Amino acid sequence: PMGMGLPPPAPPRPPGSASTRWSEYKDANGRTYWHNNETGTATWEKPHELKEYADMMWAACPWREHTTPEGKKYYYNNVTKVSAWVKPKEFEEVEKLIEQHNGPSATPGNATPAASTTPADATTAPPSGAPASLSSAATPAAEVDGTAAEETKEKPSEDSNKNDNDEPTYATPEEAREAFKKMLTDAGVKTHWTWDKAMRLVQHDRHYNALRKMGEKKQAFNTWKVQRAKEEKDEQRLKSKQARDAFKNFLLDTNIVKGSSTWLDVQSLVRDTDAYRAVERDRDRKDIFEVVLLQRQREEEEQKKKEHQEKLAKVQELFQNVPSVTLRTRWRDARPALLEKVDNQLPEGIDTLDLLEGFELHIAALQREQDSQKRVQREQMRREERLHRKAFEELLDEMQESNVLNADSTWKELFGMIKLDFRFKNMLGQPGSTCLDLFKLRVLNLREKLAVEERIIKTILEDAKYDVTVNTTWEEFIERLQSHARFVDLTAINIKIALRNMLQDAENAERTRRKHEERKQKKKEKEFKAMLKKHAHRWSESTTWDEEKKAFEKEAEFAGVPDADQLRLFEAVKERQPWKRKEDSDDDHREKRRHRHHSESEDSDHGHRGDSHSDDEHRKKRSKDKKKKKSKRKSKHDSDDEKE
Repeated sequence: PMGMGLPPPAPPRPPGSASTRWSEYKDANGRTYWHNNETGTATWEKPHELKEYADMMWAACPWREHTTPEGKKYYYNNVTKVSAWVKPKEFEEVEKLIEQHNGPSATPGNATPAASTTPADATTAPPSGAPASLSSAATPAAEVDGTAAEETKEKPSEDSNKNDNDEPTYATPEEAREAFKKMLTDAGVKTHWTWDKAMRLVQHDRHYNALRKMGEKKQAFNTWKVQRAKEEKDEQRLKSKQARDAFKNFLLDTNIVKGSSTWLDVQSLVRDTDAYRAVERDRDRKDIFEVVLLQRQREEEEQKKKEHQEKLAKVQELFQNVPSVTLRTRWRDARPALLEKVDNQLPEGIDTLDLLEGFELHIAALQREQDSQKRVQREQMRREERLHRKAFEELLDEMQESNVLNADSTWKELFGMIKLDFRFKNMLGQPGSTCLDLFKLRVLNLREKLAVEERIIKTILEDAKYDVTVNTTWEEFIERLQSHARFVDLTAINIKIALRNMLQDAENAERTRRKHEERKQKKKEKEFKAMLKKHAHRWSESTTWDEEKKAFEKEAEFAGVPDADQLRLFEAVKERQPWKRKEDSDDDHREKRRHRHHSESEDSDHGHRGDSHSDDEHRKKRSKDKKKKKSKRKSKHDSDDEKE
């Protein structure tokens, strides 16, 4: 009994202690209530002080006995809200304990809790199949406060008792609607029931009046029906899924389905099983069978592949034991060699096709092995090539440290020295970067380093305000650099190369300056000749420079030309005068006529040969081309002078 959570037997009460405080009365309807003579309060429920052992036992038991209008008894659990036609085990145990406590004379009927002891908050509902209209044996009881005189013995208020216990209060309308919906669910109302049928079942429930208006109740009922139908649908879907999963697991676990099984064969074997009947639709059963069948077929296929691979492994092992079978061996030669090795006794289950496939796999394995060896050899060769390149780079390092190799070095200069070294010979015929490529790369790096050091040298010279000229010596140059803090960043070979480059730049600058001076002088001479041409019309062949010199001493162009060049320019202008050109023209005319007479005589002597004529024409043409080129050069110089 203690394990059931029932109270232990009540200790005996002192005689007269409770009766002096409580008095028992009946109302006009014959209902019993109790009045406290000390506090003046009244209650429908029997006070704890007056309760016997049976009363306390029934108070701890959640089950209550009720009777339908037809007189049939059923039992209702106030905690779990479950009803049953059969007397629960806990109810029977309470009856036995009360009977043992009261003695053999006590009957189970007398020990059953009275209507007044039934809790008022119990919403009783008979089991499924009972009539909708039931009368509960429970009678509400509540404790009310009052100040009645001892003489009047006022009974508890009926209205106060009903408001406090029968009809609970709700904080919000939403809470009231939820309570009404929960009442429908707890009462076992079905979603396909009509409004009237549902209300006949729940009209005596304490939550029935949670919604006061009939319209609110109907609206809540319809909302509950939609929501409950969805829940039932989800539950049914979940139940159906569980049933399908169970049927699938049943087919997998029992190994009834084979790779070649049909649905009719399997159906005849599992028709009477619970897993088969749990799936409602035959179409679902067949779909589950097809899924299991596909899985079985995959498993059997994998098993076959595994067995086939094992046979091929055995065949490969047989070929490995035949030394005469190599990568170049053909099938027509390999098969007799294998049969001879095993004395024509092949392992069980291996046929000719297995031998052929195993032979192909064996050849493929030999090919992979050969490829692997080649890869190792290629890797070894690449390693040796890297070592040869590294050794040649060490040769270049040695040449660089000895200043044989620098930024201005060329392959042609150093090839005679490089070709004698064994590190150069090891690189010959090797793929990838050649000796020339490595040499060019090294020179390129040295030139980049030289460019950096040249910038440093120029910075040092700028700070010292020193310019390199064509007359700068090595001692002067190095003295200027040593006085600077950045001299330590420079190398001797690059300093020499930088000085040489600067001297070349100085020489180029000097040549440019001289050319510029020459152009300026030519311009002055041109201006001087223009001055002479203005007065040349009054000259004659006998005119001399000493006679004309005094006439030009005051001109600005006269001072720009040295005395040595003045006479030369005067003679040049004099030669180009018209009377001078006429004399030259007469001389040229006489010379041409003489030459033509000489040519005609030669032609008559040699039979008018065509070759002499063609040579004459060629000489004339060449002379004309020379004159044109000379004229173009002269006009170009004149234009340059004008620009200057």
